[in-house]
Amino acid sequence: MHAIKKIINYIEKMGYKVRNFSNLTMGINSSTFKIKGYEKNYLLKIYNSSKVNPINRLEHETRFLTFLKACKFENVPQIIFSNKKENWLLMSWIEGEKIDEVNYDLCKEYLGFLVGIQKFRANPCAKFILQASDAYFHFKGHIKSIKQRILLLEEKQKELLSLNKDSFQILKNFLDKVKLDINYLKIFQKEKDIDMDYILPEEYRIISQSDVGFHNMLVGKNHVYFFDFEYAGWDDPSKLFSDLLMQPDYNIPIKYLDIFDQYLKDFIFKENYHSDRLMFMLKLIRIKWSLIILNPIFNSTELSMNDYTNLLKMKINKALIYLENSLMIIKILDKKLNF
Repeated sequence: MHAIKKIINYIEKMGYKVRNFSNLTMGINSSTFKIKGYEKNYLLKIYNSSKVNPINRLEHETRFLTFLKACKFENVPQIIFSNKKENWLLMSWIEGEKIDEVNYDLCKEYLGFLVGIQKFRANPCAKFILQASDAYFHFKGHIKSIKQRILLLEEKQKELLSLNKDSFQILKNFLDKVKLDINYLKIFQKEKDIDMDYILPEEYRIISQSDVGFHNMLVGKNHVYFFDFEYAGWDDPSKLFSDLLMQPDYNIPIKYLDIFDQYLKDFIFKENYHSDRLMFMLKLIRIKWSLIILNPIFNSTELSMNDYTNLLKMKINKALIYLENSLMIIKILDKKLNF
């Protein structure tokens, strides 16, 4: 609470009188607050450091929002000011409702926004956008990223060996399952003769929100709004496609797959990029998301061992269910892409 009061004092010194504030979210990567002024409301976002993904989220978000403003996008937050030293950002407040149920029109609206950004890839402001979080333009980068996540989990596994053998075994069983999937992926790569050294040319790269999902979308009276760009930047269009379909909680349902037909033609199936490469990316991203589900176990030092074990079981159970469900999506996509 001390930190937020310090920030409020700073905001008031900048000439913005604060009537009160309320906490909206308290996440692993960031916390948000609604700041109520006497004339307007604002959104305050405080960025946390992360062992798993130590990027500068404030810089990613401010650069991306600056780009969107230069391109005249009005359905996104506007920057008021930021504090790099204290790692927070004050933005305009967007009034809207979170999405409870996804439908076809909302999926089209979301993809339309993501595709609409691509019209401005040649805009001078676009050159200041950073590379998106977890963006790699060759498969070796994604493989390395997955291996780093596994190494972190193996370090956690070693800690648990002396603390709680049941938790150790639970985590070990999960990692064995993931490593088996990685071996299957290596077999697929050899069978399809996928070039791991191929680098996606700059002209085929896209500008991406990166952290995609309907949790970063609000429905207002007259507009649909988009927010949360702390991972945004230049990315591979096949990774965006994969994330939109493979994200565990806020994905575009596979039954609406046809909305991607034009996207696949315009942004993915270019020179040297065939359906096998896209399928390989989908399988990679599936594994990555199964590991991301376990991120909360790295930020639970204050929990008792019993509570920690319950958290670990819950997250691993979710990850295992996700691996099964996402495999069904992969099979449907495989039929679609190789029709």
